[in-house]
Amino acid sequence: MINDDLNKILAEYEEKSSLYSSFSFKVEKVLKKLCRNFSIHQITSRVKTKESLAQKVIKKNKYIHLDDITDILGLRIITYFEDDISKIEEILNREFKIDWINSTDKGNIEIDKFGYRSVHYILQLSDNRAQSSEFAEYKDIKFEIQIRSILQHSWAEIEHDLGYKSFIEIPQKAKRTFYRVAALLEQADIEFTKLKKEIHYFENSISKNSRDKKKLIEINESTIIAFVKKSQLLREIENEIKKALKLPEIPKFDSTYISLNNLSAKLKDLQIFNLTQLEENLRNHKIEIIARQIDYLKSLNKNLHHNKIKISLIQGAPIIWLINYLENKNISL
Repeated sequence: MINDDLNKILAEYEEKSSLYSSFSFKVEKVLKKLCRNFSIHQITSRVKTKESLAQKVIKKNKYIHLDDITDILGLRIITYFEDDISKIEEILNREFKIDWINSTDKGNIEIDKFGYRSVHYILQLSDNRAQSSEFAEYKDIKFEIQIRSILQHSWAEIEHDLGYKSFIEIPQKAKRTFYRVAALLEQADIEFTKLKKEIHYFENSISKNSRDKKKLIEINESTIIAFVKKSQLLREIENEIKKALKLPEIPKFDSTYISLNNLSAKLKDLQIFNLTQLEENLRNHKIEIIARQIDYLKSLNKNLHHNKIKISLIQGAPIIWLINYLENKNISL
């Protein structure tokens, strides 16, 4: 009997495999958009191979139809910080239908259990999304999403590589090591989350204090990073450049841009020692640096267009534009 069911399921799979593949691309795209405000390491998808599906059907010996199997399409969201997991859960609950019976939460495993902490949801398109022409053909497909922090993911990958499926199988001498490593990773998750909150608080205080002219915040790499993240003036300049050049992508943040260009030292050479002075110079020379940069990038864009290379902006770039403008101005004096 199992051979009949297996053959029927595999035949259904062959008919629908292209549908699952196209759906995986679309769902991954939707998730990336929904999670754009979180610190995401990776969002990936995979469709079970025919061989993997056959092994599961034989092992479980309970499936009759392909639709009974809820993880043919699987996606994984890996966050940098553990506290983002619950926020993503809220989004999934709002944007999709959740099959609570088949979903599992390993986020609260018992202290003496061997395994990784992870959240597994079985989802289906919401009625609103399923009614759209783009998603109508996928309305009956269920899929699995795993959400983990990057440290939880590390534990899962190492556990899988070691090949031990239960804590009982672990050699007695190794059990203490497993407990210790699990505790270290869990504590590291907690500490990284605390660190993120402390940095966020620092950046907010920088933004708030920079609006108070009485509080002169000294320029260094960390204060420039905070300024780049929070400055509305920088966003205005970047958006004007983006609009003038018709660039499709939103400028991205990259802290290495600040350190590699040694912005702190260059600003101080120009007698700009605090964030108030930096903001005043950006505001005073806003028109000039925008005009110069538009002319430069337009000419550069023509050359790059032949090689099919696209220009992309980085948050904070107007600071280096200001530095170049002031340096050239000083030379001409």
